[in-house]
Amino acid sequence: MAIDRLTRIDGDLDYLITVDIFNEGIDIPEINQIVMLRPTQSVIVFVQQFGRGLRKENNKDYVVILDFIGNYDNNFFIPIALSGDKTYNKNTIKEFLIEGTSSLPGASTIDFDEISKERIYQSINKQNFSTIKHLQEQYSHLKNKIGKTPKLIDFINYNSIEPQVIFDHKDFSNYSLFLERVEKKNHIPLSTYENQVLTFFTLEFSNGMRLEEIYLIESLMKNNCSISMERYKEICKDKNIERSLKRIFTLEFFVKTDIKKYGSIPIIDFSDYKVSFNSKIYKSIMTNSVFKDHIQQVIYLAKLNYANKYTNTIKSSNMVLFEKYTKKDMCRLFNWDNDEKGTVYGYRFKHNTFPIYVTYHKKEDISDSINYKDYFINPQIFPGRQNLVEPLIQRMFVSLRKVK
Repeated sequence: MAIDRLTRIDGDLDYLITVDIFNEGIDIPEINQIVMLRPTQSVIVFVQQFGRGLRKENNKDYVVILDFIGNYDNNFFIPIALSGDKTYNKNTIKEFLIEGTSSLPGASTIDFDEISKERIYQSINKQNFSTIKHLQEQYSHLKNKIGKTPKLIDFINYNSIEPQVIFDHKDFSNYSLFLERVEKKNHIPLSTYENQVLTFFTLEFSNGMRLEEIYLIESLMKNNCSISMERYKEICKDKNIERSLKRIFTLEFFVKTDIKKYGSIPIIDFSDYKVSFNSKIYKSIMTNSVFKDHIQQVIYLAKLNYANKYTNTIKSSNMVLFEKYTKKDMCRLFNWDNDEKGTVYGYRFKHNTFPIYVTYHKKEDISDSINYKDYFINPQIFPGRQNLVEPLIQRMFVSLRKVK
């Protein structure tokens, strides 16, 4: 047999050339060199091929991978294959490149030289993990693994693609819309307005950045869609969050395009004595178990994401160091009245908060007028470019003194 001739010490074969048949279902621990002779477009197939040489064996200290056909265009496969992480979260993949060996169990070591890192970073940035083909492939793989239609949290519990990658696709702003595509015969679709509401819950809260919104939704779900104003205040804990949540759930916080996307009418009605889902949502929750289950899935996903990423928030900002946030996220977490992402550029002072935005990697042809010397001299010192007597700066100093 060819495998015996390859693996025996006195064997007469140095290489076996195959097409597909060694991708899975074969175990040859003695393999110490893999030569790639054709492009690999699937991450799953790449991991399988890579894995042929990663088994331990006596007198085998390392494996050599030779790429003759340009897999460097897809070299983001490498950190995915080596880390075992299948979330396809770009930040997670980049973190593995930075941390390398420290994130691996046991005595395994991985080192990326700086040129390789930079090329892999570029490949990650260019890659679109939210293509329909890729999403369907990952979904089918998970479904076959667990033997049922996956819930949102199954993607995390079984180390599959991160649900946020699904929601990044313009046609799949909620899980029901995705299931319509991949489970055409076995999926019960939602109404237009139900999809708008589910999209609102999904895009705004499933990431788990802040739990007050999720606690409010959950409390309404458990109490026939209505709670007392007293209970609402208990959930919010302070008046700034009370004001913030009210503007978010009445849609006043959002820009016009988002308001239209989320159904154009307040999600929650606020009176002096109670807080309630609007009548259309109430009817859907009471009569449509599929819609209700989708909302529950978003709640579970948000709580899981919060537990995994956002428990160590800095109280003054509701943010976690080194996590990634958009300007819209900042407006919400800072309890601003409106989403001002379109008008916040270098900095903005509001509600005793003063976010500063820095373009760290500037284009070579950047205009001198905006080529600011904005960088951290050390972890505590950041050079200012404003006159210290400017009114905005003076207001900032006054606020800082009040905080102290």
